[in-house]
Amino acid sequence: MSVGPKRPFGGGGGPGRGSSLQLVLQGSDFEELQTSGEQFVEDMEASGVFGPVRLYPSPTKPQLDVRIDRAKAADLAVPVRDIATTLETLLGSRRVTQFQRGGQQYDVILQVEDSRRMTPGDLARIYVRSERGSLVQLGNLVTWDENAVPESYPHFNRLRSVTLSAPLADGVAMGDAITYLQDRIDALLPAGSTYAWDGPARQFLEGAGDTYVMFGLALLFTFLILAAQFESWVHPFTIFTGVVIAVAGGITVLYATRYWGPAMTDNLFSRFGLIMLIGLIAKNGILIVEFANQLQIERGLDASTAVFQATSARFRPILMTSVSTILGAVPIAFAQGAGAEIRNPLGLVIVGGLGIATIMTLFVVPITYVFMDRLCLRFTGRSSAAGLKRAAEIRGTIQAPVAPTPGGSATPAGAPAYSAPATH
Repeated sequence: MSVGPKRPFGGGGGPGRGSSLQLVLQGSDFEELQTSGEQFVEDMEASGVFGPVRLYPSPTKPQLDVRIDRAKAADLAVPVRDIATTLETLLGSRRVTQFQRGGQQYDVILQVEDSRRMTPGDLARIYVRSERGSLVQLGNLVTWDENAVPESYPHFNRLRSVTLSAPLADGVAMGDAITYLQDRIDALLPAGSTYAWDGPARQFLEGAGDTYVMFGLALLFTFLILAAQFESWVHPFTIFTGVVIAVAGGITVLYATRYWGPAMTDNLFSRFGLIMLIGLIAKNGILIVEFANQLQIERGLDASTAVFQATSARFRPILMTSVSTILGAVPIAFAQGAGAEIRNPLGLVIVGGLGIATIMTLFVVPITYVFMDRLCLRFTGRSSAAGLKRAAEIRGTIQAPVAPTPGGSATPAGAPAYSAPATH
């Protein structure tokens, strides 16, 4: 999911400095990459998804291509090697010797003065000696063209590369921009070339992958802990119904911001908020399921009656803890100032997800509890709380089987009357 114009990663600038998105095209033919990069620039600027697009390196460095006329050089008895050496020495410089003065050693550099090599016409002022001993004007032996070339030929992961850098347009998030380019890459990227992400786009994708792993591990460990707590593989699924509602509620509220206010982005903070929701809302389900199991074990109530009484008894602590958590996240959700747009999604996910799930879990979790208990009775012949009951018998907390009364309640033979745990 990706929404909104407020971006956790900045915009504008060249490669590696503040660009909101950097796409690196890689291949073996630099000219082909340059042509493909120019096509990307046209497509990106016409899409409305990006701001001004910069191609790096851009072919803006002036260059003078000098070509030797070998036929004329042969007619005038001027060796091609002498022409190349003259051009290299007078225009590019050459160290010809050294001398010492005052204990210091100095290089002697041979080169035409800067003022005499400013324009292509200055080539006509240079002469080269032929094998016959005469001086031949260099302008008679060479031709030249002026053009523009890239200022450098960079490599990325050992491959020749060009980099496209662009800020995101208003109303566009990083994920939307990356998805757009991935859809266009197959059509615009030449065969034999590849691509990579750099800068904030690379951080976004790597962070997204890491948070997915963290989210999965959080679900796994939460499930295993609940299974150990309830001595059952059934009721972790009961509690996870509330987790699903909370995560869906958080994502929905985050997405809905584009319709009722400044749109928020799905960033690293919002995904941490989703991970936090697993524990925050699982706590509500634990309060209900744990009390319902105790009522089944110690009073012999059926699942429907037990979960109804458990939900009624746990309503106050569930409401108190949820409201206090929501109020604690409100300042984060609606904060303003430097960097607030990064943290706002975290608070909004917690406020929205926990608010929606708190209300719905009071109905969904009890219904799921009864459904799971009936499945256990049908396929195993035992209640879903049978594991906890057996563990209690082993510890000696239950001394005799429970004998339910016709009124729907029961007290263990020889055991004191049950008193509900204090709720807080």
